[in-house]
Amino acid sequence: MLIVSFFSSDARQLYKADIFRVLALPDNFIIHFRYQKKYINDDLLNDIEGMIDQEAVIFFTAGNEIKKDAKSKDLVNIPIRGAQIIDIEDCRETGLVHFYLKLRGFSVYTLQNDNPKDNFPPYKFVSKIKLTQHNTCPWIDIIDQIKHHFQGVLFFKINGIKKSYDQLIYPMFNKKEKQSNYNLDEEQDYILNMSFFDNSGGENALQIKDNRNVLFITSPDIIKIGSIKDDRKYRIITHTLDVRETTTFLSFISKPENGQENQVYDLLVPVNIKKTKCKIICFGLVSFLLFGGFILLKFAYINNEINWLYLLLSVVFVSVSSSLLYAIFNKK
Repeated sequence: MLIVSFFSSDARQLYKADIFRVLALPDNFIIHFRYQKKYINDDLLNDIEGMIDQEAVIFFTAGNEIKKDAKSKDLVNIPIRGAQIIDIEDCRETGLVHFYLKLRGFSVYTLQNDNPKDNFPPYKFVSKIKLTQHNTCPWIDIIDQIKHHFQGVLFFKINGIKKSYDQLIYPMFNKKEKQSNYNLDEEQDYILNMSFFDNSGGENALQIKDNRNVLFITSPDIIKIGSIKDDRKYRIITHTLDVRETTTFLSFISKPENGQENQVYDLLVPVNIKKTKCKIICFGLVSFLLFGGFILLKFAYINNEINWLYLLLSVVFVSVSSSLLYAIFNKK
């Protein structure tokens, strides 16, 4: 079958980092690729909008050394992951075409022999290629195919974020900001599910950080895997918000402890945290209850006489509402 194919090579560390992120991100997450128009197949370039919603495959091209001319390069194209083209932006100011790809699962693909060579790197990096798709495969099978091109790297994959009762939270695509994000509620517990493959011989470690301090991750500051492969779960606890909604970034940094910059790979995952509608409604009801208690207190003293029923109800309303405001909303 003919399928749109996106290639990212080892010509620069930046391009290799794109493949690292393709391997690390969960299903349904949107990843952003950009290309100069000269690297896009002419037939596709003439109908850019027609590519939206089409299925695609992301490839890693090894051996694309910048100093070598095209004919002397010994290139290997390795299919990494399936995707769907969700959105495209043709930017006149920079001459770049931006592609937004929703990541699928991992599958085995075979390149057919009758594909024109000029549809591949180093000539074109976005083309329609004849492929045969076979069965789906686990993440570790793709890692095994490319690990010798990423020597000394700690790979990881975000398998998903779940609520404590095992409900999977799906990433959402913000079309205005052109990025995926997770939507979480304040004061809730979640589980971050991850897989690891350590290609560094134990020399690399992972750091997970929150740049706004609005959530807490129950992981060590420096995560050492201690084996070649592993699966781990980390608890995420969202804090109480002082505002209705805020956005933070979960930062995943895979790096060697010896500080070699060419082996540092990072990943930013946007997370939106909101107050729940139920809590907002509850706050309004409790506040109304407190207000009602003070109104009843006013009517408890009329003509220098005490209405004990109103006074009792006022004390109950004010006491209960004040306790709820303090206990649930931390209002003093």
